[in-house]
Order: sequence, then C-alpha cells, then structure tokens
Amino acid sequence: MNEADSSVVTCVWVEQSYQAHHTRQHVGPHIDGCPTCAEITRPFFEGLRSLFSTAAASFQLEASRFREGVLLLSSGASQPDTTDPSTAFLLELSQRLNHDAARYYASAPHNSLCALMWLQQAFFVCRAFESEQLIEGAEPFEAKRPQVGPMPVPDSGGRRWDDVSSPSTMIGENLQHGTFTFNFEFHERFLREVEKGKFVHALVLTCDPAKHGVMSPLLNLAMTAHVEQIYALGLDAASLALRAFCTKHKFQPSAI
Repeated sequence: MNEADSSVVTCVWVEQSYQAHHTRQHVGPHIDGCPTCAEITRPFFEGLRSLFSTAAASFQLEASRFREGVLLLSSGASQPDTTDPSTAFLLELSQRLNHDAARYYASAPHNSLCALMWLQQAFFVCRAFESEQLIEGAEPFEAKRPQVGPMPVPDSGGRRWDDVSSPSTMIGENLQHGTFTFNFEFHERFLREVEKGKFVHALVLTCDPAKHGVMSPLLNLAMTAHVEQIYALGLDAASLALRAFCTKHKFQPSAI
C-alpha cells in the first residue's frame, strides 16, 4: 500500500491497469485529473457506481419499510407516536447506513480502507437486526464457519493467521515494506458465500475476525474488491437483515 512512483502512473499504465482491484488507489487520482483517461475508463467505473447505487436503493426500500412499520405500531400505542429507546436506536441505524456510505464514498471514492471501515458499520447493522438468529442460524454457511485466527498459514512453519495478520505483527514485520500475506483458503470460502447471494454470511466472515485483531479477511478484501463492491456488499447484507426482521414482525413492503 505504498505510494506509487510517479513514473509508474502514466496514461499507458492506467489504460492497462484500471480494472485491477489493487491498482485503484493509484488509478483513481490519475483519472480525476486526466480527462483522456477519465473518458477511456468511464464505462467501467460507471458500471461500478451503478452497482453501488442499486444496492443503496434496495437498502433504502427496506429501511423505509422498517420505518413505516414502526410508525404504524407507534400510532396505535397507548402513548401515540412515542418510540421506545431500542427501536429509536434501530431507526437511527437504518437511516444512517446509506447516508454514511454516500458521504464516505463522496469524500474518498478510491479509498478501499475507508470503505472497509464503513463495512464494520454494516456488519453492526446486520447483527443489531438479529441476523445471527434470523439469517446466519436459519441458513447454514457454505461449510462449517471457519475460525480464521487458528487457521494455519501455509508454508509458514506452523504460524497461524491470528499471528501473521495481527496489528502487532503487521507493525513489527510488514510496516516497513507495506506487505501482507494473502489468505487464499479464506478467500475461496468468502467467494462461495457471495456467489450464492449469502451476503450476510460473507460479511460475517469478513468483519467478525477484525474484532479479535485478526485482520486477514479485511486485508484480503482490500486487495480483491473495488470500493463500490465493498459498499454494495455491506448494503446488500444489511438489506437482507432488515428484510428478515421486517418479515418477522409482519411489516408490509414499502410503497416507495
């Protein structure tokens, strides 16, 4: 994740490299200042932005469904139009997720690390809306959910991922060179969940380990997904979580 040498980021290099996930942090600033490369790459990046917009619109429908259901229940309460603190918190969560995604994307459209920080917010939204019971428990993972930390790192003399990808190890061994070890076994598991549309499961696999200082899944995603794909993953997962929660409480689909 070092800064690219200025001699590398040429128009020829950008034209050859702009579709690669790991070059985005260097390609993005170049096309922002180069009309020629911006035009060449426009269809590709418009497609990515459309992916993000579609996911955001789908999530907004589910957030509106939740809000309308709560308002309907509240209107018939013993103290009409009041909302208990827990539900008020969930309302705020569901309203902020899209807003924050749009804000972070506008301020850092080529920064995958910023998107990954937001992704933890999407993970929290899923769990707050009981995804652990309604989705993860109701529909099993593709295979037994891996505990990433204890997984052995191939050809490493017995080291584990909670060692080689911990913040302390990254600072002690990788900071000077800006490198990390890619977890191929985990990435295959992640892709199988995504390909089946099990976005909550994929989000859990990616975000849960970071709470325990196991950064491997987030580092994987930083190198294999465009910024828009990260936001779309979080919004699609949150949409599934809200949909399951609203269905449980018989909230009708939004009329929007």
